[in-house]
Amino acid sequence: MSVTTTITRQDPNIEAYRLGLLGDVQGLIRNQMFGQQVQNLRAQGYDDATIGKMLSVEQVGEEGDEDYVPGRTYTGEEIGGISRDAMFGLPDFQVAGLTRPQMDAINLAEAGVGSYAPYLTEGLGDVRTGSLAMQDGISSLIGSDAEFDPTGIADFMSPYQQEVIDRTIEDLTKNFERRETQRNQELAAEAVARGAFGGSGFERAKAREMTPARERFERELGTTVAGMRQAGYQDAATRAQQAFEAAKKRQQSGAATTGQLATGLAGLGIKSAGLGELEQSLRGRDISSLMQTGGMSQASEQAALDAARMTNQQRYQQPFQQLGFLSDVYAGIPTSQSTQTMNTGSNASPFMQAASLGIAGLSAYGGAKEAGIL
Repeated sequence: MSVTTTITRQDPNIEAYRLGLLGDVQGLIRNQMFGQQVQNLRAQGYDDATIGKMLSVEQVGEEGDEDYVPGRTYTGEEIGGISRDAMFGLPDFQVAGLTRPQMDAINLAEAGVGSYAPYLTEGLGDVRTGSLAMQDGISSLIGSDAEFDPTGIADFMSPYQQEVIDRTIEDLTKNFERRETQRNQELAAEAVARGAFGGSGFERAKAREMTPARERFERELGTTVAGMRQAGYQDAATRAQQAFEAAKKRQQSGAATTGQLATGLAGLGIKSAGLGELEQSLRGRDISSLMQTGGMSQASEQAALDAARMTNQQRYQQPFQQLGFLSDVYAGIPTSQSTQTMNTGSNASPFMQAASLGIAGLSAYGGAKEAGIL
């Protein structure tokens, strides 16, 4: 009995291509790592000459030794040949900064914190002042509904009334006495004409006429004086009543004016507080508008940054994608087979051995032809 072992391997040319591809990949990775080191050191502030010294490697051992490491020296010119804009890694993510409208909105918002406070303070002050004025107005109404007190009439009596009364009494008395004297003279003349002057008849006649006249005069004088006093009192009472009512009206009018002032102050306070609220509201609208327009600009800038990163990322990944594509192509090329037969037990006949070699040869020929080698 015999056992047949089949060993399959790549075509030497294809295998060489794949080994070359592996070398390219290794070289690309080494270049990327080396370039990234250079860019990182540049970012730290080192110049190209210093970077060349830092990245240079001294030889370790001798060629052929297991621990042999070849040496490599880099000059500043070689390092300088690497562009500062070259990418040796995935591009960084970038965030668009705040735009000018957004900064203006932030500054406006910060400046507006508590900006309503002066309006509220002024408004509360006006309301408080109005409240105090209202209390004063209410207090000033106390007693405005009181009844007239006649005890104060004397204060309104004319200081010249008694003088007028005395002058009137004097004038009336003089007038009466003048008439009385004249009448006495007339009675005396009549008595002389009758020859009865100086007698008791004359005296009786004078008494009958003059005494009632004196009594009437005195009564009329008393009535006149009483009327004058009554008129003076009535005038004083009227003026006192009018003054009292005028004072109460002024008191009520003053209270009403104070109340109106208090109401006006309270209204001003409320309006002032409303101005503070309006100022905050309008400021908020401005902030919102600035944030909206600034956000649009920021979004546009961010989109540009993202697009640039995607472009740079594609550029960075392109060599790897190309090498991967080439690797996939190589992997898809069919392999050729070689067959080695090992006999154990009885040997196959020469005819059978020739037949086996012929089949293997045909298989190898077909694989090479399909791969385009032959």
